[in-house]
Amino acid sequence: AFASVVVKRFKGEVDETLPVPRLGPVSEYGITFQIHIVDTFGVSFGREGETMSLGCTVIIYPALHRYQPEIQWYRDDVLLTPSKWTHVHWSGDRTTLTLTHLNKEDE
Repeated sequence: AFASVVVKRFKGEVDETLPVPRLGPVSEYGITFQIHIVDTFGVSFGREGETMSLGCTVIIYPALHRYQPEIQWYRDDVLLTPSKWTHVHWSGDRTTLTLTHLNKEDE
């Protein structure tokens, strides 16, 4: 799924874009997993310096109780790695991306 993040400068203009969601099967360990992202994202607004979290519910079929999926978030097709500015959390069936200090470059 895709999300748009708009960070307002204290005096800046807002540029809104809505990307199109995409879903598909993932093949791993000889099993094809069907992944469904239940939530959709609209445009999220924040101000520079604020913290923002984006979250969504993910359904994986078949469900393997011992299998913990690796959730990856991307920005402009570049994998986001955990840092002091970016946190990724997975809890059961929900993933959350937290941007701890928004900058205009986070759009």
